[in-house]
Amino acid sequence: MKKTFAILAIIASISLIWVGPVSAGVNEVKTCEGKPYNLRLFHILIGREPTESDATIWLYKKGSLYDVAEELAKTEIYKKRQRKVDDRTFVTEVYKNFLGRDIATSRAAIDYWTALLPQIGRDGFAVRVAKRPQAAQESYIAADFCVWAGRHAMTQVRPGIMAKKEGRTSTVLLDNTNVAINALTSDGRQSATSVRSSGGYDVVFNANWFARNGSTVAPLVSNGIRIGSADDKTKGFLGHRNSGDKISIWHGEVKEPPSDVVFGVSGIHLVHKGKRADEYFKGMFQGYTFDIDEHSALGYTKRGRWIIMSSYDLNASQLADKMIAFGAVEAVMLDGSDSTQLDTHGAAFDVVSESRRPVASHVIVKSEGKILS
Repeated sequence: MKKTFAILAIIASISLIWVGPVSAGVNEVKTCEGKPYNLRLFHILIGREPTESDATIWLYKKGSLYDVAEELAKTEIYKKRQRKVDDRTFVTEVYKNFLGRDIATSRAAIDYWTALLPQIGRDGFAVRVAKRPQAAQESYIAADFCVWAGRHAMTQVRPGIMAKKEGRTSTVLLDNTNVAINALTSDGRQSATSVRSSGGYDVVFNANWFARNGSTVAPLVSNGIRIGSADDKTKGFLGHRNSGDKISIWHGEVKEPPSDVVFGVSGIHLVHKGKRADEYFKGMFQGYTFDIDEHSALGYTKRGRWIIMSSYDLNASQLADKMIAFGAVEAVMLDGSDSTQLDTHGAAFDVVSESRRPVASHVIVKSEGKILS
């Protein structure tokens, strides 16, 4: 163990370089200043929800809604649909799918707009509909990170990092393309606040449980190096491989994380395969550890986006439900009580105990895929 900590101390003193994939360079970083209305226009005019590649193009188009609609109307995919769908069908579909109106009672309105369409064009009609609050019911969560975060009323902390605080619970969402995540530990304990300020990270929160002597309990992987005891039957494991693919290992199965895992933490599963973990093991969320309202958690969505939560309001059961509400398919609960701490770039979303207890390991996050140092 001493040898392991010596190695990690050297690593920490030099730098921690995120070795996962970065598919967008620093100059291509999204700032989540896109316009969700643009995607609504796409859906109305093209007749289907935008894919992630569609969203990448259209969410960030500059100009007015009319400019974007006019540009959409020039695309081949729009022209193909226009040839297949007549004006009345187009208007009827909009009333039904976007405004939620009963077609039988909306005939007069449908007649009116159908007759007006040759003058204002389908793009002009689409702009009018896109602006209406009744049209804000589409599910674009899977299409684009910024829209996904926007649906949850998140605030941008840094490019690719969105956060929200409700009471004493903070949630942070991370984009895949331009955010680096890693684990950090050394021979000694530090608070999340001191780690973030000294390392220049954007988000830091507590990771694994630790023993009185400061040693990490259960596997933690930093830059491909495993720290902590193996074969801990009470903990599950969450992380990502060198390819960027996420990995989740159920309790009792964590003997040695695969060699291609470059980042990972251990905790008690809250969510597994999209369901609460207690659906797989009855009574799992019972007992002091689960009843207290003080824990951090890490999870990921079906699309592999990380979700971070730290709370002094939610017990394990409530934390699992909240993770699922944000789209988590896998999530683990990390150390709790006074160890619970989340420090962000700016104090608005911080969650820390009054004692600011120093802990043995942290998860560190940096925007723009830069070197973690």
